[in-house]
Amino acid sequence: MTPRDGPILVIDGDPRPELARRGIVLHPSVGALPLPVREPVAVRTVHVESALAGSDVVTGMTGDLHRRALARVGAARRVHEWVGIALEAARDAVAEADDAVRPMRGGQPAPPLRLAGQLWPLEERGGPGGAPDFAVASAEHRVHAGTLADAGVDLLRIERMETVGESEAATLAARETGLETWTSVVLSSDGTTLASGESLATWLSVVVPLAPAAVILEASTWEGAAAGLTEAGRFLLSLDPSGSVSLGVALPPGEPASPSADHDGTATDAEEPPALSLVDAGATILSAGADGSPRRVASLRAAAERAGETRRRDLDERRDRLAAWARQAAVRSLPGPAVWVVGGSSDAGVSGGSMARHHPVQPSGSSVEGALPLPAGFEWDVVDGRTLGQLPGGRYRLAIVAADDDVGGPVLAARIRQAADALEPGAWLLVEGTDAEAALRADERLADLEPADSSEPGTPTWLARRRP
Repeated sequence: MTPRDGPILVIDGDPRPELARRGIVLHPSVGALPLPVREPVAVRTVHVESALAGSDVVTGMTGDLHRRALARVGAARRVHEWVGIALEAARDAVAEADDAVRPMRGGQPAPPLRLAGQLWPLEERGGPGGAPDFAVASAEHRVHAGTLADAGVDLLRIERMETVGESEAATLAARETGLETWTSVVLSSDGTTLASGESLATWLSVVVPLAPAAVILEASTWEGAAAGLTEAGRFLLSLDPSGSVSLGVALPPGEPASPSADHDGTATDAEEPPALSLVDAGATILSAGADGSPRRVASLRAAAERAGETRRRDLDERRDRLAAWARQAAVRSLPGPAVWVVGGSSDAGVSGGSMARHHPVQPSGSSVEGALPLPAGFEWDVVDGRTLGQLPGGRYRLAIVAADDDVGGPVLAARIRQAADALEPGAWLLVEGTDAEAALRADERLADLEPADSSEPGTPTWLARRRP
């Protein structure tokens, strides 16, 4: 699982276009053996190369190896055998790639690869059987998910779903195995609806409460990918305030038109990797999607590392800025009780909030690398933003409210109010977040807070004193 502000994962995509480029005939005849059974060496090779290019997951080609699909060619009895063959190719690739040198992750060795099994829709889009009803879909996906779980996969990937009903059925079935589940859906070209015409918001409201580890949007266009991520990110904040569900995107075919391309269509040196725009739109999982070539995986890994480095640099700058402001607030305050408020959209304690998750607060003088030291000379309480209202009134001489990127202006305004109530008259309040000044102006109940002279409008940190 990847929290919304955690590391960016790269995962493999559909290997069939790459296999076709290597001369493998994808559909030689009606009733031919499934591709991973017919061409296990070629499939295994692409799995290995994708892993060495930077994928964090090797996905076995099991999507169309469910009982219903194999029954059409009289091979339903071969389900377990053929699923085993497909996963053996993927498992062997995991072992070989883990023994090799794989791309680093933020300067650290790559974590062990994970083996995933696929669940696909029971019927192809527009197929003769039509979409099965919920009860039938639930029963059949439960059998397939159980087969994959028994075969020893690490996680289940639900892919290519186009309807809310079957997506719900498959996600429920996968979750019942106890395995980590990633569920995805195919978007229309504009990114706001599913391929079925149902709304993305409806799909999210159904699958997110089922607690998948990730929701992944399968985009048909680059524009739709960005639009879908923006809308999904907005809904996730309300449906999953804990930030436990990661948001990913599976790339559409081809490459986007680049505004920085030369007149002849060739990319300039200044062109940003297209995947970076999807990271900026909220994706923390990047799938090679419709064309899972090792080359595309490598491009995604490079983009993920570039985005990760930018994020780490931004967090370090943010930490240093907040630490400097905290020292300024401490100089103005009398020694005594003080409170540090971390974000409340995660688990309670100092792990809450994006700043605290990346840079845990530590007592002054701590040597923990990357930690944000609390100013010396105070008796610190570290509390969660959700419990801020339970603090005794008029107790503290200094309060510092660290930003939580997952909350909006109204929540921040409430926290400022609660922190101010916990201060004794004349005490100081430091708030991180660009919405702090706007919250002060909009809430008349904060009229007894007087901004310090050094609190410049528009700065991401704000210092004020409770009037005596």
